Amino acid sequence: MRPFSCDDCQARFAAKRTLKQHVKSVHQNVTFSCGKCDKQFSRASNKNAHEQNCKQQGTGQSTPSHLCSECQKSFSSVFNLNRHKLERHALVNFPCSKCRRNFARNSYRIEHESKCTGAPIYLCDICGEKLGSLGALTFHRKLAHRSAENPGPGAKRPRQEPRDGHSVNPDPPAKFPRREPRPGPSSYKCGNCPETFENRRELYVHNMTRHFQTGGGIQREPWAEGGEPWVGDDGRVDEKLRDCYRTNAPLILQNHRPGPVESTYNVPVFPGMTAYDLGRSLIEIYERQTHAFKINLSFGFIMQHVETNEMRYFRPYDNQTVLDEPLLISDSSNLKKLIAKLTKMDVIREMSKARPDTKWRLVLLTNIRYKLYNTNFVLGAAIRLPDHVRNSNSVVPLDRDPVNKHMYKDNLCGFRCLSLHKYGSVDREKVIELFRQWNQFDDPRYFEGVQFSELARFEQIFEINIQAFELAEYGVAKPVFKSSCRYQDVMYLNVYKNHLSYISNFEMYAKKFRCVLCDKLFDRHGHFQRHEKTCKNVTKFRYPGGYFKESKSIFEELEDYGIFVPSVDRVFPWFAVYDFESLLQKVEDDSTDTLDWTHRHVPVSVSICSNVSGYEKPRCIVDDNIDVLLMTMIRDLTIIQNKCQDLARDKWNWVLTKLSEIMKGTGCFEDARGDDDTDDADDDSDADS
Repeated sequence: MRPFSCDDCQARFAAKRTLKQHVKSVHQNVTFSCGKCDKQFSRASNKNAHEQNCKQQGTGQSTPSHLCSECQKSFSSVFNLNRHKLERHALVNFPCSKCRRNFARNSYRIEHESKCTGAPIYLCDICGEKLGSLGALTFHRKLAHRSAENPGPGAKRPRQEPRDGHSVNPDPPAKFPRREPRPGPSSYKCGNCPETFENRRELYVHNMTRHFQTGGGIQREPWAEGGEPWVGDDGRVDEKLRDCYRTNAPLILQNHRPGPVESTYNVPVFPGMTAYDLGRSLIEIYERQTHAFKINLSFGFIMQHVETNEMRYFRPYDNQTVLDEPLLISDSSNLKKLIAKLTKMDVIREMSKARPDTKWRLVLLTNIRYKLYNTNFVLGAAIRLPDHVRNSNSVVPLDRDPVNKHMYKDNLCGFRCLSLHKYGSVDREKVIELFRQWNQFDDPRYFEGVQFSELARFEQIFEINIQAFELAEYGVAKPVFKSSCRYQDVMYLNVYKNHLSYISNFEMYAKKFRCVLCDKLFDRHGHFQRHEKTCKNVTKFRYPGGYFKESKSIFEELEDYGIFVPSVDRVFPWFAVYDFESLLQKVEDDSTDTLDWTHRHVPVSVSICSNVSGYEKPRCIVDDNIDVLLMTMIRDLTIIQNKCQDLARDKWNWVLTKLSEIMKGTGCFEDARGDDDTDDADDDSDADS
């Protein structure tokens, strides 16, 4: 929605400053003239940008330029001319003190040395120049050592002469330009430099080592010198494992990324890491949080192909989590339960779920990624928005009062977005009216804001679908909250930290949309939505834990010890059944746009019957209190269960006796007896519960 309209032509704009520019340039004919030429512009910013590059005077004559005596190239200032001579003709080089790479400017050298790790030097075999990467060496050869056989990039090749009396096909017409051939199956070209590779694996290694950006840097390797996992006890180095780890170090050693809605904590794993160390890492994460949160985790690891010996790193993804659903952590007791569960977990089996097939075996557990979701995230705080949000033509910031230009000091930005969407304005009376529908008693001046976990309730109260996104500085949008789409009206919101802004034109909102599961980018929201339904990282695993292998039954395992149970005794003969009777109670005001609820079932009685000796007679329990009815039913079923346990012990007692004799003869009697006692205690506790 565009709330600002022009009084002359009724054109509408999302921001007031855009309306002012429109009035000045279209209706008031305000222009800005260049001081060097006769061109005019409707905006001062366009005029200033033009003057920086303008080389003409008002008469149309060229301004005096500074020519280079070596190559006759002209420059606008003496400073640029002198710098050109030093770089191109004086051959003044500034070498790096770590890798001896040469730079034309000292500022380039200083910037390089701050990131240089002493990488190997690549020496040109023609001129002897030293370069810091293989890509730079390849590009140097193409650019500096051109010849008839190697004309270099952008050079025209000589026209082929006819031979044997055959004519050469003429060039195609200009309206059908000749395209460069795409790399074939055996040629993969890097999108950041001119290098090509024979396979995708080499291209991946090149991108990770040369072009991968780590942002805030990476963590240190979690071991001391000499404790690397690729160094064996005999001192031999597994070079494939070392190269695979170092290649993927930007992912394995990635820094923590805390955020207002969700946070990611990456913990590199060191050799000999125990369950105690795993618990310590969870406790450190727990101590950083100030509110309750939900947590899930996934593993990163290196596997090796048993036939080709290829090493591959499998990074942790959101669809390969250890827990089926994120676990709520509200106090230390929940954390202890999580640590106890992870301690008993079969880590190798969990990681084997992600292997492409059964020919891959685990070599090294590299890192653990914890994903935290803040349940008490408050939306509505006053905050200073970044330029990429404020200057967006499709976002109404709603961080300042449109009258006095002061920043809002309350936490009502969510209700301002709703008011702008419904009424086309942010009038305070309408905003307070919407707030009263949400909260009738609290003072809006002291309202803390709508919590992120309450957005679903916000949709229900105002009968509107909410789609919230987070816009990055480079124009990529990531979904933060997805609506259940129960209503016809949709409101799009931009989330920056704790502030909500209104998206007036969603089609122009973002240049790209990023999938949170596989990090793919899409230039259209429709393509992004279609991809989410079929994303490969959402599909189930083809080989969870390897190929299916039917396990032996308990009777087949007994046969391995010489105990044969007759087929008639291999069935549990006792059972119990129950049946509820209910009344239909009419309900009102509990319908949606697509579903009408008319009645609900209210249990009033339950009948229980079994074939267990002493409990064959049916029993009917009637009570209008549902809790009492269920408690009585469970109590009777528990009594029947205990009777079944006694009958089962009598029926298969001879099997247990033979097992005890066999285990006593092998010296395992004491341990087995202790296990039996434990199992009996567990059975008793289950029966009591």
